[in-house]
Amino acid sequence: MENTKIRLLRVLDILKETDEDHPYTANQIVHQLSLYGITAERKAVLRDIAALQDYGLDIILHADNKLGYYLAYRDYEDWELKIMMDAAAGASFLTSENSQSLYEKICNLSSVDGRKTLRATTPLTSTAKTGDTTTKHSVDLLLKAIRKKKQVGFQYTYTGSDMKKHLRFKGHEYSVSPYALIWRQDKYFLIGSYANKNSLSYYRLDRIRNLRITEDPIVPAEDFLGA
Repeated sequence: MENTKIRLLRVLDILKETDEDHPYTANQIVHQLSLYGITAERKAVLRDIAALQDYGLDIILHADNKLGYYLAYRDYEDWELKIMMDAAAGASFLTSENSQSLYEKICNLSSVDGRKTLRATTPLTSTAKTGDTTTKHSVDLLLKAIRKKKQVGFQYTYTGSDMKKHLRFKGHEYSVSPYALIWRQDKYFLIGSYANKNSLSYYRLDRIRNLRITEDPIVPAEDFLGA
């Protein structure tokens, strides 16, 4: 039974590589399974395909039956993946390694042929990249805080006349109710309410230091902004 489950999942992985122009026959899927060390008969693969179709996946037998099956519906269309890949490639607040990793993860959501086209039309540019991973970690932590509806504490920096970053107000910790994250002019900003004041303020994530989630609940924005 366990081998059957693993085979079914591998069949799904293989079908994710297909599209209307590049279907797989049952025999080709059998061959692909063998590359994973899985021995299967054609009839077993056809049963797996039927099971995936019953589950609701849009697996289509090509108009020319001899060509085989392909996955008709994908979570993202290639034009959507293209936009996301451009964003990953061009975001200067990501390190080169982060950009490369995100770029590949997005590209792999397409079919094999789609990946070739996306890579050919979406080069990883030589855009200046940061060596600082602060923004990446801040986005992750702030998403958790917003989900948990908890305030965050952090120190905030500014660039002095010496062109170095310094802590504002001698390292004073800001207490902020986080509501949203927005991307503007290649910078991420936190939108929140500072020190329980009935107003909104914004903070550049690359200027935030020592970010932490507190145990204090957020002040709902609806309390002072309305629905």
